[in-house]
Amino acid sequence: MPEYRKSALSLYQLEAKDRRWLLARLSDEHRGILEALLTELESLGFPRQGYDSALIETDEKSPDKAQAPRDLQLLEDASAEEIATMLRGESASVIAAALSLQRWRWQAEFMRQLVISEHRNIAMGIEAGRRNGISQALRAAMLASLARMLRRLRDKRFEASIEKNKVIVCKTPRGLLHRGLRMLWPA
Repeated sequence: MPEYRKSALSLYQLEAKDRRWLLARLSDEHRGILEALLTELESLGFPRQGYDSALIETDEKSPDKAQAPRDLQLLEDASAEEIATMLRGESASVIAAALSLQRWRWQAEFMRQLVISEHRNIAMGIEAGRRNGISQALRAAMLASLARMLRRLRDKRFEASIEKNKVIVCKTPRGLLHRGLRMLWPA
């Protein structure tokens, strides 16, 4: 299903005539799935242009409304470094969409970390996003997606620190402690 979501997003951004032409060449099964996803994008108020597939999550669950305040708080409490790492490699339009959701505590520091050529495009995108607004459903989906990305980043960092400690622990028995124990309790 993730491939269908990415395909639907690509189709959604095409002119209607081109979209119809491509859909007409698909099997009934594939066309039905893509048409349902295109209808979903339309109902969410998803803009026809300016976003890429990074904001379309691959899991089948829609954002949990009870989770939204926790996601918002998680993102607000993040550091600018975490956000920069999380959004590294994303397009300027995706970054602008994420930053236009609200005025983040870490936003000024994050913007200082950007390459100057990106700074202007992103700043313009943020203002356009705030001026034009987005649907509540899309906002909730974006917050949920960004929060999942941040949790994954933190999980990876935690796993890496555990792995680093495992290496240290594995080396310790062959080090001074191991030799000291061998002197006290020879085999």
